[in-house]
Amino acid sequence: MKIDSILVVVLTARFLLPGFVWSGVLALLVPRRSGQAEIRFLEFFTLSCINLAIWFWLFVYFALTGYYSSAPLAASIWVLIALFVSPAVLGLVSGSLAQRDLPARFLRTLGFRTVHYLRSAWDWHFSRQKRTWAVVTLKNGSLVYGYFGYDSFAGSDPRDIYLEQLYRPSGDGFEPVEGSYGAFINADQIALIEFYKDSSETYDETD
Repeated sequence: MKIDSILVVVLTARFLLPGFVWSGVLALLVPRRSGQAEIRFLEFFTLSCINLAIWFWLFVYFALTGYYSSAPLAASIWVLIALFVSPAVLGLVSGSLAQRDLPARFLRTLGFRTVHYLRSAWDWHFSRQKRTWAVVTLKNGSLVYGYFGYDSFAGSDPRDIYLEQLYRPSGDGFEPVEGSYGAFINADQIALIEFYKDSSETYDETD
């Protein structure tokens, strides 16, 4: 049985594209493990089916009423929303829930033991996107004082770190290093990182 190429495109758009969009948005918010192609395909298909279930009534209504032929422009806009906008919104919502660990907290209140979705304490800390002061102890014993803010970055693999501003001890406190444009610290040079609260940052103790 030969499947028409247009039908292949339609089926792909309906059963894979929304899942791809959803997964892509989710990956921007939550560090995720890289999976095999078969598992990723199943993930896209599953997420697409969830999105399709939400909009299935609309597609049935369009088909029964002939809306596609009577109002093709409006129907196209709705299809665009269902295939792209909707999964993007679902990705944002699911990512926000995952960042707050709300599904796992709910299950724990019911007596279940849950496994955290993040791979390491490193990913957990930096996924919270808190602005903090940082003291990095290198393996040679030297210290690097810096500020980890919104313009800083921490990699997952390798676990290197970029501090957007360097500081140095001065009297009873610290002062910014003049002309500093931050510092990159290689993963294999880091022995310890200490974090201290930024007084200008609001912290949620439940995070």
